[in-house]
Amino acid sequence: MPRAQDRRVTKTKSQLRTALVGLLEHKPLQEITVKELCEACDINRGTFYLHYPDVRSLLDEMVGEVMAQFEIMLNSFRPDETLDHGVGEKFEVKDAGVHLQAIFQFVAQNADICRVLLCGPQETAFVEKVKQLVRERVLDKWTALMEGEWRLGYDYMFSFFVAGCIGLLQQWLREDMPLPPQDMAAVVEGVITKGVMAMR
Repeated sequence: MPRAQDRRVTKTKSQLRTALVGLLEHKPLQEITVKELCEACDINRGTFYLHYPDVRSLLDEMVGEVMAQFEIMLNSFRPDETLDHGVGEKFEVKDAGVHLQAIFQFVAQNADICRVLLCGPQETAFVEKVKQLVRERVLDKWTALMEGEWRLGYDYMFSFFVAGCIGLLQQWLREDMPLPPQDMAAVVEGVITKGVMAMR
């Protein structure tokens, strides 16, 4: 019996999430009511309130799960292994493509929710969370490897790259991902590598 209940809960939450994503494509969160959401997936309001106090809590749960998975991917990224000292004070990025491809594959597998979070009416708050997470897990560690006056230049450069990569993701999602994840990863890796090598 518990397994049957678990399956019902999973199915109900999946229906609510799908309906919310569909509604968020057309209107901001604050305009979506519990009644509207339940009607969209044919679930009664009492069932909804068994799981969530309001619509925002449902979205917060979805965002939390996406961010948790994204954080796991970033935690596997070792800045000290991807940033090599070259000749003199020149640096070189290596093997970033594998990590970038994993990110693009993750976005492709979760395209509906990622499109809403990155391109929808409420994208600003989510984008800022992504930027902060990337800064903490990658950029701050990369910058810490720099020395002296180089650190300020790299900090600005990587901040620029993060904003650019998010813009690229947004365009990719809006165009319904015309290029495969590995091609997108190669594009970003090329830009990052050239940017780092351009720093003197």
